[in-house]
Formats: sequence, C-alpha cells, structure tokens
Amino acid sequence: MTHTLWPEAPGRTRIECEFLFDPAEMARDGFDPSDAVDFWHDTNLQDWSVCERTQLGTGSMAYDRGRLSRLEWMTHIFDRFVADRLLGKS
Repeated sequence: MTHTLWPEAPGRTRIECEFLFDPAEMARDGFDPSDAVDFWHDTNLQDWSVCERTQLGTGSMAYDRGRLSRLEWMTHIFDRFVADRLLGKS
C-alpha cells in the first residue's frame, strides 16, 4: 500500500491510497482484496484522526517543539542520516 499526500491548502491535504498486489495473486480465482483494504481503511482513518488533532495542537501558543517529540530521538537521527546522504554528506 502506498500513500500520496497532495497539499491543497493550509490545513487541507488530499490523500490517495493505492493497494499493490502481485499480478499472479490478482489473477487467481476468488481473489478478493477487501480484507486488506477494509483493515487498512479503518487503520488509516484512526491514524489520520490523530494527525489532524496533532496538527491542531501545533497551533497552540503552548506548542514549543518541532515535528518530533523528545521520545523520537532515534527517528531524528535516522532523518538526519537520510538527509545527509541526499545532500552528499558522509
């Protein structure tokens, strides 16, 4: 499954989800992706709800952090690693 996010306006983003299945699986008799699609639809709705509430929270005068919390220091290290490689730094 892939997600493509298309910013449309401040506070508004269109999300496209695409499910990618092996062609051989899709060709099988009785192929039905609905169990995966239904599961991920419910999961995505929950995730997006959290993201929406988080985005609202960043507008608070009490908000003083970046996009990562103090508990996400490993994510920050990974992000910096990727950014450095993209910029040609070792």
